[in-house]
Amino acid sequence: MKVMLDTFELRLAHLLVVRGLTQGEFARGLEASPTFISNMIRGTKKPGLEFLSRLATQYQVSLDWLLLGRGQIDGATTMDGEWFRIVVLRVELARLAAEGLPEALILVEELLGRAPTAKSSPVERQTLLDKLSKANEKSALISSLYNGFVTHPDSVIRAREVLSAALVHFQSNHADPLAAMVAGRDSAVNANPEPKAKIKQKIKGDNIRNAGNNYVENK
Repeated sequence: MKVMLDTFELRLAHLLVVRGLTQGEFARGLEASPTFISNMIRGTKKPGLEFLSRLATQYQVSLDWLLLGRGQIDGATTMDGEWFRIVVLRVELARLAAEGLPEALILVEELLGRAPTAKSSPVERQTLLDKLSKANEKSALISSLYNGFVTHPDSVIRAREVLSAALVHFQSNHADPLAAMVAGRDSAVNANPEPKAKIKQKIKGDNIRNAGNNYVENK
């Protein structure tokens, strides 16, 4: 069950829990009295600007979150993955159009609600969509890694974890090409098995053993 932190008092109490501090430890870190902290949590006292400034610095807390309940406790923001992909796709399309790719220019006109000045080619449209698909895949990875590690408190470890996760992603998606070719062929064969050829053999001799379609003949 999600706890509703809709008041300053509740958010302040939550901050102590998240940081693992007693009211006394919290007060000492701010050079304040435990009574003052207790009164703020009960709602009988209000903090001043100087106190809030010390609090934000000492305990790495966002004042937007503490006072207004906006954002996250440490001020970190998350990326809207869907909007990020929308932006990336259009930036990539604009880049290709600026380079003079005919199909990109046509698609730009379509998306801007204009009548295309040229006819679209199904083959060129598919080639363009393949290029945009790669950009979309990359943007999805970026937004996922950003949101996954944005709140990590150690910036060095955070950067290492992002690099490690990115390596795992690309290595897992670029397996041995020969194995991928074989797997693709096997899938195709299994999906469309070739009919077995009927073998006609003229067999002579008296001592013959049959095993499926094979035989052993003793002359």
